[in-house]
Amino acid sequence: METKDYGKQMDKKVLIIVHSYHQMNTMEIAEAFSKKTNAKIVKAQDFNIEEIENYDFIGFGSGIDIQDL
Repeated sequence: METKDYGKQMDKKVLIIVHSYHQMNTMEIAEAFSKKTNAKIVKAQDFNIEEIENYDFIGFGSGIDIQDL
């Protein structure tokens, strides 16, 4: 099976905004995406909205909090 490096193929700037807590599984997934797309990862609390125009694609990741269900 052929794998592709989509980030380099597209030559686009990619940002992943992550809120990961507890076991940090969401951050691990963001890091895997980042390796394939050459994306920058930023924690949600550190994100500066003024930087949003610098990116072509933006992804969001967050864990699921089931305590209140």
